[in-house]
Amino acid sequence: MTTSTSPIPLALSTGRKQGFAVVALPLRRIAAHLGHSDMLMPRLFRFGTIGGITAVGYAVEYGLLSFVLPDQLANLVTLVSMTMANTALNRHFTFGRTGRKDLHIHYLAGVLAFLIAWTVTAGGLAILHLIGLQVSHLVESLWVTAFTLVGTAVKYGVFAISFQRREPAGT
Repeated sequence: MTTSTSPIPLALSTGRKQGFAVVALPLRRIAAHLGHSDMLMPRLFRFGTIGGITAVGYAVEYGLLSFVLPDQLANLVTLVSMTMANTALNRHFTFGRTGRKDLHIHYLAGVLAFLIAWTVTAGGLAILHLIGLQVSHLVESLWVTAFTLVGTAVKYGVFAISFQRREPAGT
């Protein structure tokens, strides 16, 4: 595989002088780590669609559970169920992995994604409470749902790496 680079102009500022620098990034190599470059856009579309579906599921489940559970517990329960659903859907539809091979690795990646999402959403809730704003239930649900989007890019990277097909040694 050739490692080609694509120049990307960046605006630089050093005090009074401004200029442009060209930075060469190994985009094909980065794309290879995220999935085959010709498959990247369809994968991102499927990943985004599944993410959208589970984000709506998150909003609905959190919205309902937060009426009967403390908000942090509602967040935790909702994240666990949505992480398992999201991992299963992405494993099958986004990355084409079926069967039991590497199943444990894939769900460990889902747990890692869960831990990231939990940290981000719990932090988002903590910020809302620290600010001391009294917001409606709907605004709180939308606020915490927005924080789930922050972990989405990281999740794709975790999944892309863990769901790669591993070739047997010596091939």
